[in-house]
Amino acid sequence: MDINERLEKIEKQLELLMLKVDAISSKVENNNRLARLKRDLLTDSELYSEAKKIVIKTRRATAELLQRKLLIGYAKAAQLLEF
Repeated sequence: MDINERLEKIEKQLELLMLKVDAISSKVENNNRLARLKRDLLTDSELYSEAKKIVIKTRRATAELLQRKLLIGYAKAAQLLEF
């Protein structure tokens, strides 16, 4: 196998990898959009109910945890803990 054939083979492999990366990126983007949509649809009382479930399940009550799990800001997470 000469150098040109090897380069072509590597280029084809790279193209396949890039297609896979694009597909994964698209899925991640869709998941992020769905998470934002879910967050936007929840009212404060629903957020409180979700926060309550998270605290009971994890046995932890921190604003940082609620931020990550509910995809909300720190201020909103802190309000939920005080609610």
